[in-house]
Order: sequence, then C-alpha cells, then structure tokens
Amino acid sequence: MNNKPDTYLFLLPLSEASLADPGLFNWLRKLLAGLDNHQPGKSIALELSAKNFLELEKPAAALMAYLHKSHGFRFVLDKVKNADDLSVASRHGLHFYMVLMHSPLFKELKNSDDQVGPGGVLEKMRAQGLRIMVDDITDATSLTDTIALGAEFAMGPFVGGPVQQLDEAADAEPV
Repeated sequence: MNNKPDTYLFLLPLSEASLADPGLFNWLRKLLAGLDNHQPGKSIALELSAKNFLELEKPAAALMAYLHKSHGFRFVLDKVKNADDLSVASRHGLHFYMVLMHSPLFKELKNSDDQVGPGGVLEKMRAQGLRIMVDDITDATSLTDTIALGAEFAMGPFVGGPVQQLDEAADAEPV
C-alpha cells in the first residue's frame, strides 16, 4: 500500500452465504462490542464480489453502513467484470475503498476515459476516493503497464498472490 510502511490492510472475503446469513450482522456486532475506540477496520477491509453485492444489496448495504460507521471498516468490490459492475460502488451512498479488477478491464476503462475526456468512469471513481487494484500481474511488463496506467495497487503471481495464511504475509508488495 502507498501508506506508511508499517500499515497493513488485510482483505477478508465475504461469501454469498455469509452475506445472506442474517446471523452475521448480530455475530459481528457482539464480536466487535467494546472495540469502537480501536477502529479494527483500519487494518481490515471486507471484500465483496460485485455479483454477490448486486444479489444481496440490501443486507450488504446495511452491514457496510454499520461496520463503517461503528468500527471504521473499509470495503473492497471484487470480481468486477465490466463498467456496469462499477456502478455498485456509488449506490446507497456507500463508498468502497478499493475496486479489484483484471488488467484488460482496467486498460479498457483507461482507454475509454482517455477518449471521453474529463468525467470518464475511472475519473469518477477516483473522485469518490476509490483506489484501483489490478489483480492479475504475471510479469514485469504487466506490472509496468499497470503502474503507467495509474493503478494504486497490484497483485498476482509475479508480485504475490492472495495470502492464505498469516505467515505468508510477506508475499504481497505495494505498487
């Protein structure tokens, strides 16, 4: 991340089953009780796929609003397949912290913005404070291209894939 070197952000994916479970909200509320002043969300971002968010928008929006307001959690929109998926980033006044997308979509959106001029999709996203992570970096060329196009973060087998165990945390690197 482009923050202080000692700042970490752990992405925790929420599955469709988790979002659909009405008990998740109550469980998290109990689990986080008393941690208001510690703001655990400064180190944890919850990852929601665009498809799951669209299908379960109402409970997901309620969960997001509560966790952001009470504990400072941030949210990542993942598995973005097209520009229409990005429209979910501004619904209900919700603010996703980051959007994860593959490099071909990022390049397509960047080229579209260059043709449209001011007010393009990426420019609107950035004006809302969204950060972009490209998640399929496989070699130095794709990393260089991603940096040149303006992504804030990069991930992939070349940089380091998703961490499955906390002891693998050294595998990820900032752009």
